Amino acid sequence: AYSPALNTYQPPNQTLLRPFNLSVLFQEEEYADWSRFVLPNMKKDDTQMQQLVVQQLIQLENFTNWQLQATAAGIDTKAFIWEVNPRWYSIQDTIFSFFKNRHTKNDTDTEQQRESFPFPFGCKYTKNLPSLSDQFANLVFDKIHQNHPHTNHFGYFHIRRGDATQMCDTTLKKLATFIPCSLNQTKAYGNITVVMSSDERDLCYRDTVRSLIEMLGYSFADLDDIIQGVLSDYIAEDPDSRSYLLNNMFIFGIVKPFQWDRLSFRMELRRRNCPQCQKAVPQLDKKGKVPISWQAMVQPSINATLLDDMYSSCPKRQNNTAIGGNLFITL
Repeated sequence: AYSPALNTYQPPNQTLLRPFNLSVLFQEEEYADWSRFVLPNMKKDDTQMQQLVVQQLIQLENFTNWQLQATAAGIDTKAFIWEVNPRWYSIQDTIFSFFKNRHTKNDTDTEQQRESFPFPFGCKYTKNLPSLSDQFANLVFDKIHQNHPHTNHFGYFHIRRGDATQMCDTTLKKLATFIPCSLNQTKAYGNITVVMSSDERDLCYRDTVRSLIEMLGYSFADLDDIIQGVLSDYIAEDPDSRSYLLNNMFIFGIVKPFQWDRLSFRMELRRRNCPQCQKAVPQLDKKGKVPISWQAMVQPSINATLLDDMYSSCPKRQNNTAIGGNLFITL
């Protein structure tokens, strides 16, 4: 079915799901001649629907090519809306395959981007993130570097808490073994600062993670706290026009570069990636060593009693804690 009002194509015999009611949100006159593509809900094994994903990608590509030509000719163009209802995991393989097979480039620029952004495809014509998010990521990285000027390597550490705690053990007792194991033998690569990002709101949990890392001789930076500070300073200059930036999606856009192409190594604990240890050394090998003297031959360990004391003495401790073990409740 084709709707001239919304310039919408909906595949026949398909129920159109609009969880965000985009057809209502974009009814103003300025959107009347925008191109609109709707991808209905689907299952990953639905071959016909996966073909529709490719079809719409080609339509979007053709539309973008037309935009580039029109702009070059001095013609004003309109944007498009691609309403994607399926979960990303249902269509990501099809999208990756499309770009990999259709847009493989052997030129130097693309190869350099592949090295810095380890996804199965790269696009040399666009950035992977909105420009404003990328600009804030630069400001945040500069702030971290100012706070830790003698760092040779920054490493990213992501801990997914909240709804993922039932699928991945991220209690402090688990981290007391995960962190020393993952960072073992890394001092040969110079001064290292671990940059942590997490959805955990328990400040004592975050402070204890900081202590676990610092007691092993590494520096620590709380990425979420720094982002909030940089954003808040920027918004304070003009709250009326900038307050909308303080939202999860924009903040996620700032965090994203730190996960892949800004830092020397990454460690992660989440639903689909929950190892007992995630060695940083193989990742650092790609960056190269710097002349550093002493390096422990035996992996350091953290005493469980000390861990209890570190968390229990925290003045900001919540009633339900995240330490794990007999004396504490796991969130």
